[in-house]
Amino acid sequence: MLCRDAATVRVIADAVQPWMFRTVVCASLQEWRDLADGQDFAAVFCEDCFEGGTFRDFLAMMPRPRKLPVVVLISESNQYEASRDAVALGAFEVIPNPCSKQDVQWVVIRALKQGSAPQIRAIPLHSRP
Repeated sequence: MLCRDAATVRVIADAVQPWMFRTVVCASLQEWRDLADGQDFAAVFCEDCFEGGTFRDFLAMMPRPRKLPVVVLISESNQYEASRDAVALGAFEVIPNPCSKQDVQWVVIRALKQGSAPQIRAIPLHSRP
């Protein structure tokens, strides 16, 4: 997950722990590019704003059609407009941030059921706390 909040990182890591997914930590788009090459991910959680960009930048760099589900975490202050933009740019799901463990688990279950994600690999991509 591209994220600036350590608490969000912990919630997502705890939420995916039952599936034994490995988490991958990235602090910027460039770090994502460097780490993502050749990796299989179940999903990516991306905060609305992070070091060096926004979810719009991240979604714009992702290939289409998207096989990798991208979940955008939208802060309450920016919810309506950002949610609309995320969906228009092809986000798999939008959930409020701070997120709950149940919200994260529901999204992961949906991604796995739709068969759009590999069975087991990394799940969130997040900044270093």
